[in-house]
Amino acid sequence: MTGIFRLNRCALLAAVSAAALLAQTAPAGGGGLFGGATPIVTGAFGFTTDINNPSNLTFGPKFEPVILLPLGNRFLFETEYSMELPVERADSTLGPAILSHSFEYMQLSYFATSNLIITGGNFVTPFGIYKERLDPQWTRNLLDEPMIFPINDYSSIGGMVRTSFYLSPSVKLNVTADYGATEGVAQIGGEKQTGGQVGLYFPGPRFEVGASYSRKLGDEKFNVAGMDFVWNVRRTPLDIRGEAVWADLLGKGYWVEGAWRLSKATGNRFFRHSQIVGRAEQYFSPAQAQDLNEDLPSVNTKAFTAGFNYWPTDHVKVAFAYGRQFDSGQSQGIWSLGVVYRFTWAKGE
Repeated sequence: MTGIFRLNRCALLAAVSAAALLAQTAPAGGGGLFGGATPIVTGAFGFTTDINNPSNLTFGPKFEPVILLPLGNRFLFETEYSMELPVERADSTLGPAILSHSFEYMQLSYFATSNLIITGGNFVTPFGIYKERLDPQWTRNLLDEPMIFPINDYSSIGGMVRTSFYLSPSVKLNVTADYGATEGVAQIGGEKQTGGQVGLYFPGPRFEVGASYSRKLGDEKFNVAGMDFVWNVRRTPLDIRGEAVWADLLGKGYWVEGAWRLSKATGNRFFRHSQIVGRAEQYFSPAQAQDLNEDLPSVNTKAFTAGFNYWPTDHVKVAFAYGRQFDSGQSQGIWSLGVVYRFTWAKGE
């Protein structure tokens, strides 16, 4: 992620100041600056290791603090800062440790009604499900992201509108529209783009399906489209979800992941706090080699990953995984090991 455009930074700070002023001048029963709500600092600290073979591995810590600051009864300021220090060991030689740090988002949301939220500032570009819901290290089921994740690993500086309402008692419609006005600089990322999401949620079977679209408006203009689904199986603690993405210049691909909590499978305490995960994925490179995103594979690639997660406490997760990638007639195995600690602090604790 990279930095913030001057005009948008001023607009964001002005919006935060205005919200604070409105909150402070609210009636006495409104709860003052926080409107009766509680500011929260949360996030996660983790340490992960990816091992290709004993002489080639990558390891390091990652810290992701999140601040939630209510301003009055209708405004919410949110920000997440990400810091990681990856170290590579290649051919038994350690490389340099380079600190990577940036804002994931820094946004102000106005809850206009129970069905309408207006957001301004630097926000995660709403596309698919992984970036917004699963990217934080505490919430993801596997330590490594899907191969196609770099296609929509972006934030935007501009505005976003979200709405949701029931079409019937058994179907809920979710709609998001967003516009990114400028590229980012320094530590706050941004891309020129416009797009949106449409999703249907069926509360009975706990099934959700969605579609996303983004038009990139930078130096290279192209389209990105995607489909996603989530199914929280009612009769067993099994979650199944996946995404498919098509990009004019970046290629296309998909991933499908299942995660089964063993809480109902056995009375053993260890397994009641455990989870088995599996993911299948594939990436198809574009007909013409691309150089817009170096994090994507350079050739057609498929991969299969199996993982096991264990929660010794409500705030600690220990994760193991083994994956195998296949490309150009060759295969490569990767072991992943990690420990993640989740923390939460609320005002008054």
